[in-house]
Amino acid sequence: MKEFWNRLDRAARFGLMVGAFAILLLTAGLVWWALHQEDGVLFSGLSAQDASAMVGALDRMKQPYRLEQGGSTILVPAENVHKIRLQLMGQDIPLHGTVGFELFNNSDFSMTEFAQKVNYQRALQGEITRTILSVDDIQAARVHLAMSEQGLFKRKDAQSKASVTLTLKPGHQLGTEQVKGIQRLVAASVADIEPADVTIVDQHGVALTHGRKDLAGETMSADVVEAKRNLEGYLRQKLDAVLDKTFGAGRAIASVDVQLNDKTSKQVIDDVLPADKERGTGVVLRERQSTRPKAGQVDTDEVTQSEYDYQVGRKTEQIERGPGGVERISVAVVVDKPLSEAEAAQFKSVVANTVGLVEDRGDRVALYTMNPLEQASQPQAVPPAAGEVPSDVVPAGTPPTAQRPWSVVAALGAIAGIIMLALLWQSTRRNPSVAAGLSEAEREHLLGKVNAWLAAEREEDKA
Repeated sequence: MKEFWNRLDRAARFGLMVGAFAILLLTAGLVWWALHQEDGVLFSGLSAQDASAMVGALDRMKQPYRLEQGGSTILVPAENVHKIRLQLMGQDIPLHGTVGFELFNNSDFSMTEFAQKVNYQRALQGEITRTILSVDDIQAARVHLAMSEQGLFKRKDAQSKASVTLTLKPGHQLGTEQVKGIQRLVAASVADIEPADVTIVDQHGVALTHGRKDLAGETMSADVVEAKRNLEGYLRQKLDAVLDKTFGAGRAIASVDVQLNDKTSKQVIDDVLPADKERGTGVVLRERQSTRPKAGQVDTDEVTQSEYDYQVGRKTEQIERGPGGVERISVAVVVDKPLSEAEAAQFKSVVANTVGLVEDRGDRVALYTMNPLEQASQPQAVPPAAGEVPSDVVPAGTPPTAQRPWSVVAALGAIAGIIMLALLWQSTRRNPSVAAGLSEAEREHLLGKVNAWLAAEREEDKA
């Protein structure tokens, strides 16, 4: 490299230095542009209706913006993200196609009573929708209220009702308790509505709620299924703790099946209590006694007749059994090591006591032993340690332009290297000291001069 540098003249050296400096400056500028883009995410995951409302507000504010991901993400200058977001939130933009009680901010006193009732219902529906949307698993919601009319000549048995349509986020599902919570929320927000009168469906039209318990047993069935799932999970967790301590983590697999009663039964037992052992009779309920003279006898002879009515004791017992009672528990355990008969019997006893099996009820436990379980052929992903953030996770709120991989920087560096080599090769071609070899005519001319010089030297030596 030093020899190459020495062969360059001053102009070539100056040009090479200027080109290298320009390439470095260009590379630094490209890297800064790639990592410090000024656009930030204002809102993401917007519906078409909400995005239209936001864009209209930004146009009225004359704020620059850029749309990405089909219009569901709005980008604005990063330094103005929080300011613009607060300004938009203060404008009461009707998101999700709903309006709240801000509908009465500029009320018209000439409005009819019917129009006021309609506006109140719209505002109440919008406020309930906004509250439901605060649940993490819900992406969109729509509420309809069927409110009964109150009046002197109106039917008193008219019942208000409500219906809620939920659009869940992809991969999310509402639990039974969450659905009940939404029912109670709507019922508590509207007068004369019971939780059973609130119907909730998802975006596929599947009902998440059921009717009243006295009209249908679907609610009970759902509760039984939920109780079955919870009980099986609780028993499996207890059993897994025992298996991990006994055989090691992952060396045994357990499965628990709980069969619950899903019917309501009522039993009445009516028994007659035995008589008192001391008296041998029951309780005297009524006593009658009559006296009459004997036939054909003197007046002093009389016959006395007594009648007693006894009441024995009775016991009536009424037993009602609701759904959810345990009918049978079945447990299956697979162990990856052989066990002797004594060890297997002892282990079954441990499992039975851990789960709480009752033989008279028909509970049973099955134990299977086999060779060591084969590990999966594909390597398993190792979860990150507590507090460790995976390298491929981008912090929330980071602009998409700041999430560009380092491969962009590497590509820019490679391009800069190629440009530098091209400039070096160009400067080498222009340097006369390292030019290509002489042509044939130039070589003959130079050879003639050398021969003439040698001939002149010989003549001088002879003289």
